[in-house]
Amino acid sequence: MNEEIWSFHRIANLFPLMVGESFQSLVEDIKHNGLREEIWLYEGYILDGRNRYLACQEANVVPRFREFNGSQTQALTAVLSWNLERRDLDKSQKAAISAEADALCELFAQEAKARQKANGGDRKSVEYREKSPVSKLTQAISESGLSEGRKSRTKLAKAFGVSTGYISVAQKIKDQNPQVHEAVKKGTLSIPEAVEVLKIAEVAPQIADEIVCGHATVKEARTRLPRIEHDFYPTAEALTQALLQVVSISGTVLEPCAGDGAIAQLFPNCHTNDLHTQRWDHQLDATLPESWEQFAACEWVVTNPPFNRAPQILPHAYTHVQVGVAFLLRLSYLEPCADRSEWLKTHADRMTHVIVLNPRPKFRSDSRGGDNVTTAWFVWQRDFSWQERGLDCPFHFANWSTSTE
Repeated sequence: MNEEIWSFHRIANLFPLMVGESFQSLVEDIKHNGLREEIWLYEGYILDGRNRYLACQEANVVPRFREFNGSQTQALTAVLSWNLERRDLDKSQKAAISAEADALCELFAQEAKARQKANGGDRKSVEYREKSPVSKLTQAISESGLSEGRKSRTKLAKAFGVSTGYISVAQKIKDQNPQVHEAVKKGTLSIPEAVEVLKIAEVAPQIADEIVCGHATVKEARTRLPRIEHDFYPTAEALTQALLQVVSISGTVLEPCAGDGAIAQLFPNCHTNDLHTQRWDHQLDATLPESWEQFAACEWVVTNPPFNRAPQILPHAYTHVQVGVAFLLRLSYLEPCADRSEWLKTHADRMTHVIVLNPRPKFRSDSRGGDNVTTAWFVWQRDFSWQERGLDCPFHFANWSTSTE
């Protein structure tokens, strides 16, 4: 099949290409049923129908084309309308695409002014309306007038069903790392994951690249991160004393993240471990179960662990002890994140204390005043149960839904 090779318009590239099974299904459909929908051309490029075009090439089917007549803003409006109707995009993808569309709106506005100055502008009419009945989504975008510069972001947000703030975050991701932005567009990373990948890239760019390429997940990457500058948080003695004023801790204690020993020195019979400090009993990774097999038996584990490692360390510590565990953590540890929500829910009956520290303590050597994070001691005891004592547990992690089904 000998045919002209077409490139893709910058507007068309707002949306990710189909890959894998979905693309192969399109190839098979075109192979057996032919091309059902024509491919739109604009300014000498494919405006809409890149996947159909590529599928035609693979299926050895001659594609059919039609020309889109309209302004750049009208072309953008059309592509947004068509693709939002036919694609199943999550909010992160919509925000990422909106961020690019917003930038195109600004560019088109500038180009339109230049054309108007040169020859009175482009007043061609758009033909896309005859393609299919105009849906509510198409109307929302079409009527928004996406050529009004900065106002376009608000209108895009409304049409896409995302907040302007989410689009702003997506724009920052795009500006900082285009590869991470592309991963969000493809749906392999959510915006919260992308923000975390950018932080990971600052200290471990190779690990960040693995996430972007799909060779590692953000959750897996957390366990492999090196200790970064300012990630060593010495615990002031007064913080541990605040714990001991409320909770009676005696017997053998294990400090699995000993650091400079500020916590360990307050307990006369304390075993110590720290992955990065050779002065202690062990230099093992406390996130790994095999490390806990080497630790001595103990009544208590008392520690201020790296926050991003706590979900891996806490379950091992609780299983290891005879009496209880006391972890110094941000209060936000109670948030139902995937790496700890189930454990928190199943062990709520054994949680005895949440001791919030006031004022907020200072940990980082590079911060002024407090670290702007509320911190608390979280205590769980194996030999304690609110239910067994006939008391209502004051700690609940409840599932909820707005669905009435």
